[in-house]
Amino acid sequence: WEADLVKKETFISKNFTTFFGHPISDGWVPMEDNIWRKNIDPNDIDLITKDQYAVLSSDASDNKWVGEYRLKKADGTYAIVKDKTFAIKDEAGNIVRMVGAMQDITQQREEEERLRLMESVIVNINDAILVTEAEPFDLPGPRILFVNKAFTEMTGYTAEEVIGKTPRILQNEETDRKELDRVAKSLKNWESCEATVRNSRKNGEKFWLNMQITPIANDQGWYTHWIAVERDVTKQIEAAQEMETLQKELVETNLELKQFSYITTHNLRAPLTNLLSICEIIQPEAGTDELTLQLIDWFKTSTYHLNETLNDLIEILIIKENRNIQKDQLTFDEIFKKITESLSRSLLEKKAIINADFSAAPSVIFANIYLESVFLNLLTNAVKYCHPDRDPVITVKTTKEPNGDTKLTFSDNGIGINMALAKDKIFGLYKRFHSNTNSKGIGLYLVHSQLTSLGAKIEVESEVNIGTTFTIIFK
Repeated sequence: WEADLVKKETFISKNFTTFFGHPISDGWVPMEDNIWRKNIDPNDIDLITKDQYAVLSSDASDNKWVGEYRLKKADGTYAIVKDKTFAIKDEAGNIVRMVGAMQDITQQREEEERLRLMESVIVNINDAILVTEAEPFDLPGPRILFVNKAFTEMTGYTAEEVIGKTPRILQNEETDRKELDRVAKSLKNWESCEATVRNSRKNGEKFWLNMQITPIANDQGWYTHWIAVERDVTKQIEAAQEMETLQKELVETNLELKQFSYITTHNLRAPLTNLLSICEIIQPEAGTDELTLQLIDWFKTSTYHLNETLNDLIEILIIKENRNIQKDQLTFDEIFKKITESLSRSLLEKKAIINADFSAAPSVIFANIYLESVFLNLLTNAVKYCHPDRDPVITVKTTKEPNGDTKLTFSDNGIGINMALAKDKIFGLYKRFHSNTNSKGIGLYLVHSQLTSLGAKIEVESEVNIGTTFTIIFK
């Protein structure tokens, strides 16, 4: 652009239209029709005018002005413009003309702003950031060019102490050489990589460092730098190592307990068999006094109870051991019918009403012996804990879940369980919730063990004097 201060006219080249989209008249136009000045942001125009004329005044020794302002384009957006203006004087030293050149620097300023934001993020991020040269790969290695505050806090080194050196200053005799060789191989192929190694802080304290390294290329595709994002993962590594140690100890303890259980049950079986034989042989003679008869009866009762307990424990051990028990495609109706027939006498005595519907999900892949045991225990409990004031009604049905699981619900209208007291103990070993029965407290424990050992799960809802519902989910 050019301004004739004497004639009060301005001239703007056609490039103005190319850059900013505004159509202009070819030639000189009056100052008041200056389309350039009309589109300067109102917030900038006064300051520009003031600075421009102050610099270009005839008293100034340097009649040049450089400024930046926002200029509205034809599409309504604003461009950031850099304007360089100088004055032309007459023989008397008076300014008669001004000539300026405008440059659209919007993209440059936006890029600078983006870089400022990036720098702010890198400086203030909690992860340690380390920037090095791209090469050399061999000793002494690429030099460190930049580290952020998080790096200095993590390592104890100041930026001045590490810049110009290589990241190898953090390594020690425990730094995994194989891991470093793997990193070096990736770097030579200009590939991003991640590694976790044991390094040292400035004070000699060793710590676990996780680093993610990425190559940075210039516009021509030439790799110029490496950027490493680093984190102190000492707590995580130590926690994982502690967990691994605890798991090993737990496995060893479980094996010892299992061996102890096998030895105990095996060693108890022989003398218990002898005791049972003695119980069969003992026949009180006529005239045996009452105390002796009572002692014989107590002896037999205790022996039979001990035998039942041992058998229960052996069954539990078998369930825990047989995680890979054979599974088949089982039909619910067939298994349930078999169990109800075996319990027909007790069901008839209690006048039990059974409603069974397996049509929605007629079969399941499971272990035959376990499914029979589940039905047997649940049916037995439903009869054992029926309500004294009404006939037992037992409802069993299956449904297919949207995710493909099979759900079986087993409901009764018995005396129920006080869930506030039972809570998470309901499937515990030898847990009893009623005092008016001869329950051993092992049935539900067996049901839970058999189901969970093969990936199924069981839940229970119950209300006193209303009844109980068991929900079983087969994967």
